[in-house]
Amino acid sequence: MNKKAFTLIEIIAIIALLGIISILVLPKIGDSIEARKEKQYNNIVKTIESAAKVYYADNKNITKVLLSDLIDNDYLTSGLMDPRDDQVMVGCVYVYLDIDGYNNYIYMNDETNCSAEQLYFTLVIKPMDGIYLGTTNNTSYQMIKDGTQELFEPTRDYYDYDGWNYSCAGCTVSPTSFKMGTSNVVLTAKWTPKIYNLTTDLDGGTISVTPPTTMAYKELFSLATPTKTGYTFIRWDVTVGGTSESSIASSTNTLTMGHTNTTIKAIFEPNAWQKTIHTCNRTPATYTVTTKTCARTFVNYTKITYTCLNNGTSYYLSRSETYPTTCSTSASFTCYSATLGSSYTVTCASNYNYYFNTATSTNSTCTVGSSFTCNSTTLNNSYISACTESTYNYAFTTSATQINQCTATSSFTCDGSTYENTYTTCVYTG
Repeated sequence: MNKKAFTLIEIIAIIALLGIISILVLPKIGDSIEARKEKQYNNIVKTIESAAKVYYADNKNITKVLLSDLIDNDYLTSGLMDPRDDQVMVGCVYVYLDIDGYNNYIYMNDETNCSAEQLYFTLVIKPMDGIYLGTTNNTSYQMIKDGTQELFEPTRDYYDYDGWNYSCAGCTVSPTSFKMGTSNVVLTAKWTPKIYNLTTDLDGGTISVTPPTTMAYKELFSLATPTKTGYTFIRWDVTVGGTSESSIASSTNTLTMGHTNTTIKAIFEPNAWQKTIHTCNRTPATYTVTTKTCARTFVNYTKITYTCLNNGTSYYLSRSETYPTTCSTSASFTCYSATLGSSYTVTCASNYNYYFNTATSTNSTCTVGSSFTCNSTTLNNSYISACTESTYNYAFTTSATQINQCTATSSFTCDGSTYENTYTTCVYTG
């Protein structure tokens, strides 16, 4: 017959299961062992006290019975062990009358100090910032073993009372009373902070981690930084419940919950932008400049000549006018027989043609000037008669302003087809 062995996965699963069981069971086993040891100890104490009661009946007028006396006189067996620490038990049983006149037998583990002083213990009630019997101070009582003290429920603003924290040997605590055991006891009030509603107003923004809808008084919550398109987050404000001690630390965005329903609001500020408008402009690279200059050309001279003549009765000078290309004046004379037929030139007047010389040139600037008539007065003077644009330089001019909102537009190349067109760029400056 074939036998099927466990696989490695099955063995690992079994080990894991046993581990889980041990985690769940072992603490309870440990608690059970401690409780059993405490019960065993209490039973031994009762046995010791019962033996002391018998011993007292046989030996009147004593106030304490040593464990050694009980063992030496065969009321107890020797070597009684404390199950809690496995140590040999020592001490005594103190005998006293209670308020009703009955003998009480109390085991004490201190043989050298077996006295009535060990029957009294201190109860301290700490309200822990609450109010107990009208005071926030601690309240103390000296109590005998098994003595009782009435308890009252403390109060505290914005907290719910949740019982007492304490540790004692043999004491009993109920909501309304306390019974003293065999050790000093401190009752510490337990408080649970009240729960309040929290509303978050994001003012149109978004947040990565949503705050809770309820929080306990004084509870802390680290708020994430919300975002909103076109805006910068500035701070959180407590808009409702501001007098309830709700607060938000500006350095850490940490909310401390107050003692009423609270609303927090995200405060945004419009983003600051630098808006720049780019305008396509042109400037002439060159001009064709037409300049007119007043000029003249020499034609000839107007020559006036005087000739000495005789008409048969007298001598006279006869004036004549010619236009030679050259001319020079000569000395005048008196017309008589000696100078008959002689001539002299009295003047040589120049004759010119006045006209404009036209010249063209290129320049980066050009301004048309005032026209004038070309004559001897304006000879060599010039004026610009025309400025003809030939080519252009195209370039953007910019104008920047600070605004709260900005929308960029598509850029383009500045040229003849986009002349005088504009587009916008936006730079976020915080």
